[in-house]
Amino acid sequence: MTVIYVASVLKQKEESARQVVRNLKAAGLVEEDGTPTEIANDWRDDERYGEACGAMLAVYPQELREIAPGPKPDRDVVKNWFMRARKVGSGAATNMASTYLLIASADLGRQKDAPRRATASGTSAGGGDPKTPARKGVKQTGQVVEHHGLSLPQAQIAVQINIDPTMTADQIDLVFASMAKHLYGSRGAGSA
Repeated sequence: MTVIYVASVLKQKEESARQVVRNLKAAGLVEEDGTPTEIANDWRDDERYGEACGAMLAVYPQELREIAPGPKPDRDVVKNWFMRARKVGSGAATNMASTYLLIASADLGRQKDAPRRATASGTSAGGGDPKTPARKGVKQTGQVVEHHGLSLPQAQIAVQINIDPTMTADQIDLVFASMAKHLYGSRGAGSA
């Protein structure tokens, strides 16, 4: 994952993209050569999600972890901490706080019998619409995954690709090949 790749995909200036790459490396998600780390691979695995979050959380200063412990840290406390400690503006602090909140919210101590949270649609998590049966083998949005008696949060990642109309077919193929390489670890997707 190079600065130019991140700048292109996120449509950012190179300096902003450089900071994104720096933060991914600091969180232990990207190696110096730009490849995903074991933590990044574990973060995508439901069974290892909590361990990965714990490893990433350990990167944050003890002070922050003490004043804003998981699983439900106070967003404003975290944002204000980043503004003071990192001397950044409100926008950057909000982004940093969002990342911290995502990582710190991995609650592995939740009991199996604990009530499920309501989703935005008003149905219980994993319950779906009672009139619409779920297809076999397909997880419902917000479903709680259980592993060794612990309820683990389910990560859902949406990838949006904005293709510039001036890009050639070869350039588009390179974008998708690069995404496959970084998301799935496949080298030369689609080639022999």
